[in-house]
Amino acid sequence: MATEQQLKQTFPDWYEKWLFRSLGLEEEEITSEEILKPLLSLNNHWLQENYNKEEYSWDSSQVAKSYALYYMTANIPKLWVMYNHSKQWQQTHLSNIIDITEYGCGPGTFLWAYLFYLHKHFPEQLKKIRTIKGVDHSSENLQIAHSLYNELIKIDEFSHINAVFKLAEWQEEIANQPKITKINHMTIFGNSLIESSGHMNILETLNFGNLLILEPGTNKHFQRLRNVRDKLVDKNYTIHFPCPQSSKCPMPENNWCHFNVNRFLMPFMQKISNAAGRRNHKHHFSGFIFSKQENQEYNQNWRILSSARKAKGSVIRFLCDGKSVKEVVLNKKEKSDQNRDFIKAETGALGQCSSKLKNKRLYKGDSFKL
Repeated sequence: MATEQQLKQTFPDWYEKWLFRSLGLEEEEITSEEILKPLLSLNNHWLQENYNKEEYSWDSSQVAKSYALYYMTANIPKLWVMYNHSKQWQQTHLSNIIDITEYGCGPGTFLWAYLFYLHKHFPEQLKKIRTIKGVDHSSENLQIAHSLYNELIKIDEFSHINAVFKLAEWQEEIANQPKITKINHMTIFGNSLIESSGHMNILETLNFGNLLILEPGTNKHFQRLRNVRDKLVDKNYTIHFPCPQSSKCPMPENNWCHFNVNRFLMPFMQKISNAAGRRNHKHHFSGFIFSKQENQEYNQNWRILSSARKAKGSVIRFLCDGKSVKEVVLNKKEKSDQNRDFIKAETGALGQCSSKLKNKRLYKGDSFKL
C-alpha cells in the first residue's frame, strides 16, 4: 500500500535541485509573477473560467517553464500510484521493458516519473533501460526536456540512458510506427489523448506491448477513456490497473473511475500554491495500464474506488471487480480483523474478498485482504 510518505520518498532527494538547475531558476523566483501568471492563465484556459484569450500573452517559453515547474511535479506521482497498485504487472512485465516512449510528452513528465520509480524501487531494472523517447508539438517543451535530460545523465545511475526528443504531432508520429507488439517497450500517453478527436482510431491500428494512459480525472475525460478501454479489450488486451477483469466497463455513465494524488508532496509546491491561491491539495486523474501479453484475470479481487466514508459507525466504499461496481457497507458491529483492510486500504488498492458481495455488505466472517 502506497502512503503519501512513500510517494514523497519516491522523488529523488535531489529532485528540486535538478529541476531548478534545469529550468535556470533560483528558489526565490518560484513565486514571481513570471511563474504565477502563466500558471493561472493555463489553469483558467483548461477550465474555461474567466479566460480572456487577449490576456494570454505570456511568452511561450515562460509558459513551458512554469508548466514544468508546477504541473510536471504535480503529475509525476500519478504514475507511481498506478504502478504501486499493479503488483502482478510488476512481477510479470516490468523486467521486460528496456525502452520507453511518451507521446505528447511536454517536458518529459512521465518519462522522468518512470525512471524515478525504477530508481527508487527497481534499481537493477533501471540499469537495463536503453532509450527514452519523447514526442511533442512544442519546441519550448522539448527544449526543457533536453535540459532536464542533460542534467539527469550527470547522475551515475542514469548516465547510460539515451534520449530522443522529436518535434512532431504525436498523432502523425505514431501512425508511422511499425504495427507490431513489442513486449520490451512501454508506451505512455499522459494528458495527450484529449488533443486528438481521432485518438480511438489511432490506438486501434497499433499493437502495444505495454501501454499506460493518464488523463484528467473528470467524468468527461473518463467517458472518452472508457471507449478507448473497451476497444482495447476487444483487441484482447489485458488491463492491470484499475480493472480486475478485462470485461466491458461496468461503471454507470453518471459516475467515473478516478483517483487523486497530493499535489503538495514537495514543499516548494505548497509555496507556489499558497502564492497562487490554490488551496486544494487533491490532483485528480483517471488512467489505465494495459499489456498485450497473456490475458490474465484477477478473480475474486476488488479495486477500491473511493475513500472510506463513515456514517454512524459504518464504513462505506465503492468497489469494482471488473464486472460490477458496488457501494459496499461494513456496519460497526461487523468490523473484525478479517475485514480491517477494507477500512484502512488506500483508494486504488486491490483487495481479495471471500464474499461475492451480492447484498453489498461485508460481515464479520468475511475476509477482505490486500
